[in-house]
Amino acid sequence: MIVLLLLGAFVSVGLADVVEEKYGATCIMDLPTDTYSIEFESFRTWRPKVLWKRDDPSYSQDSRLQVTPSSFTIRQVTQRDSGLYVMKDKYKHELKRRTLKVKENMETYELGSGEQLRFSFDLEPNVCNIYFIPKTKSEDRGLKIVIVDQGKLQTYLEKLNCSGFELLRPCGILMRDPQMSCEGYFEIRDGRSDKVLEVELRKTVTETHTKDPLYTVIGVFCWDCCTYRLLLLLREVLQMLGIFS
Repeated sequence: MIVLLLLGAFVSVGLADVVEEKYGATCIMDLPTDTYSIEFESFRTWRPKVLWKRDDPSYSQDSRLQVTPSSFTIRQVTQRDSGLYVMKDKYKHELKRRTLKVKENMETYELGSGEQLRFSFDLEPNVCNIYFIPKTKSEDRGLKIVIVDQGKLQTYLEKLNCSGFELLRPCGILMRDPQMSCEGYFEIRDGRSDKVLEVELRKTVTETHTKDPLYTVIGVFCWDCCTYRLLLLLREVLQMLGIFS
């Protein structure tokens, strides 16, 4: 019986609510009334770190963090904020835990002939990096073409099969009537290489039916043939009526 109670207590404390947010969003977590400290274990290192402690402002150095008596807020989240958040009381007893998963924003565009591709994100130019992965190489995301590096449009792009890029501020690109070879994925990454935005470009092909000269000749022949038969039929009707002899 005691073992079951201990297991129940472990499960109730050990399980963490999971929250998913997009890069750049604001995450708000509810705080238990007796919360004295907030610890964070990153998915990348799994090393506990004290983010906030009541009556000790030295831990609250990140301007993105805000703590009120009832909530804990993280503004402009990135993948580096992904991990486990543990709320404890002054005796270091665990009160609550919350898991945060931050993912990139995603957009998809299907463009026909003459349409333009335009996308951007509110990111400082000096940490703006944009990459292109052609559709034929999309299975191997390691093969990336650098379009923008630290806010600067690269100069060798005109030599590529996919070209015609224009830099948009604060962090984006514009393409007027992109070629079929531009099908694939575009990635915006920040200065720490966290993925901010993934854009998929699909090109639609407009079918054009070319008139075959053979069909034109057949059509003219059929038209003349049908017209001749109609004239013969009309003549017979007029003869029957005595109008035409």
